[in-house]
Amino acid sequence: MQKNVGTVDALIRITVGLLGLAYGVGRMSRRPYRTPWLLMALSAMKVAEGVTRFCPMLYAMGVNSCDRAGMQNMLSKAKDMRNQARKPRSGTAPKQEQTKLSAEDKQLEAAVKEYVSYRQAEEASRNEERAKKTDDRHSRDEHLEPTYS
Repeated sequence: MQKNVGTVDALIRITVGLLGLAYGVGRMSRRPYRTPWLLMALSAMKVAEGVTRFCPMLYAMGVNSCDRAGMQNMLSKAKDMRNQARKPRSGTAPKQEQTKLSAEDKQLEAAVKEYVSYRQAEEASRNEERAKKTDDRHSRDEHLEPTYS
């Protein structure tokens, strides 16, 4: 197994892993029936990665964070992945062409807006009726219990 995790990265992994384990043990001691097993397993994995200084995910991506060039390689790969995600796919039209609506689409949009505004007004009137009923109930029930003032 070749080391592919740098010293600072290893210390961060160990620290985060131990914090996760401490949190999990604390939760387990308070509520043993709701133990965060997944958190504890991931935290233990991070501690093991920090101690052995080998990360299978970095190995799968071909990244080595032991030296400065490895960190630069990792950052450049992340930038490339971000740039690829931002590029429009060849099968989709540019956004300018997608904003043009046909007459049918405009009618559908107007109908949806009308429906939504109708539902919002209906919900507001229901909330007002509910508030009125609770106010009536409170004023009616106000004198049922004796008050000692």
